[in-house]
Amino acid sequence: MKGRGIVVDPGERFDELLERFTLGSRAVRDAKARIRHIVVIEVERALPLVSPAYDEGVTEEDVSARWERYFQDLWEARRRS
Repeated sequence: MKGRGIVVDPGERFDELLERFTLGSRAVRDAKARIRHIVVIEVERALPLVSPAYDEGVTEEDVSARWERYFQDLWEARRRS
């Protein structure tokens, strides 16, 4: 990926962007207290991701499901300890 990034300091634009971190199911807990600056990246070019995980003919859904199981197992092991 190639692009340019800018750091947005507190102010009007910062407040507009911060709303994205405070709403919905993926809201950041205590976002207004924890986020001091926001980096905005304007993507100029992006190339396809090539991963060895797909070399065996598995689908994106297969890879995603495998990682979900992996992290669920980690979470369960942590809860049992």
